[in-house]
Amino acid sequence: MHEAAVQLSPGDPAAWTRLSEAYEAAGSLELSAVALTQAVRLEPAGAARHFNLGALLSRLRRWRDALPHFQEALRLDRDRAHNWRAVGRVLDELEQYGDAARHLQEALRRDPGLKDTRTSLGWALYRAGRWDEAVIAFEEAAQREPHDFWLWLGLGVAYDGTGRYDDAAAAYRLAQRIEPTRGALSVELGRVLLHQSRPADALPHLERAARLRPEDPEVWCGIVDAHYGLGNLRAAIEAARHRVRVDPDSEAALLSLADLLCRDNRYAEAVRTAGWLMRKHPRTQRNAVLLSSLGISLAGLKDYDLALKAHRFALHIDPSLAGSWHNMGFILGERGSWGQAVPFYRRATEAKPDWPRAWRDLGRALYHCRRADEAVAACRKALDLDPRSAESQRVLRHALAIQNDSPASPGSSPAAGPFSLLRATQP
Repeated sequence: MHEAAVQLSPGDPAAWTRLSEAYEAAGSLELSAVALTQAVRLEPAGAARHFNLGALLSRLRRWRDALPHFQEALRLDRDRAHNWRAVGRVLDELEQYGDAARHLQEALRRDPGLKDTRTSLGWALYRAGRWDEAVIAFEEAAQREPHDFWLWLGLGVAYDGTGRYDDAAAAYRLAQRIEPTRGALSVELGRVLLHQSRPADALPHLERAARLRPEDPEVWCGIVDAHYGLGNLRAAIEAARHRVRVDPDSEAALLSLADLLCRDNRYAEAVRTAGWLMRKHPRTQRNAVLLSSLGISLAGLKDYDLALKAHRFALHIDPSLAGSWHNMGFILGERGSWGQAVPFYRRATEAKPDWPRAWRDLGRALYHCRRADEAVAACRKALDLDPRSAESQRVLRHALAIQNDSPASPGSSPAAGPFSLLRATQP
């Protein structure tokens, strides 16, 4: 019937409006939007039709299409608080949070009792990074609409952002009473308990979230942190593996897994994980630091070939890693290749010129190569940086002995003693 009316009066906006309402009642929102768009074209000065079309397009999540209609409704009727609120909500969806907050504040100024608006304002302010203002907006909403789940969730994240973790946990629990099956809420509650250094309390909430949202990587990230905080390294590794399966392209997930494997002394697995990381994210600073740490750990286990490989990868990404240059020099020295070790130690001093150990071990390598003058200069530089270092003083004495043509006996050479057990550390 309505379609026939449109055919009889194609220039009548009221006929198109009635057709739109019929389509909407039948559940055909797209057709309803098409009909109402035609009504607006025929009568563009109607604020109510622009508003209704904006609302219809919002239900279809066509935010960019909805915005100009809400803005036109606002231009035509600036006194109506609903128009200000509608523009603010769409701007929030379009991630224009500052403008969204401004429109929502104006809506409340015109109608302080406008339902749900303070909660929307709180979220816009939170997303704009204005957390203290968000807390105020959510707290005002709580006084008016205490049964709104999104209000309490928003208040929780705003409290969390301002470091008020006890208040955040209380807000999350109130939200949980309203909608107990929300997985996102369990994640947030678990996360805020982790912030309070309460991993044992956090873990049940995070495990519950994992049952409700098994494909959410943030859930598994929280479970990793909780198990690690409890000292359950193996369980943390299994959760980290699950996180990688859920989000295999995540650099952070692979970094976390590799780091945990290192901590559990599972270095071969850590190196394989680092290899996957390199293939997916080949040139990032965090990868280089991880690989450098891996190389240092492997050298401590005397797996020198694998250690050198890790360091080469690390330095390919970031040549400024003094720890990798130093540790490669250490490995070569351990193998008796002191001449080859010298340039690596020298690169460590160039990368970190205020690191006394790098200068001391450069002096040691030069001493073994019987390059006494250079060895003395390196040791004196080490002592300038750390005058109390007994090891630097010992190496200097040996270098001075060569310089004075009185070489130290082999048994008292700087290769003996603490250096034979030395393991370089990341500066």
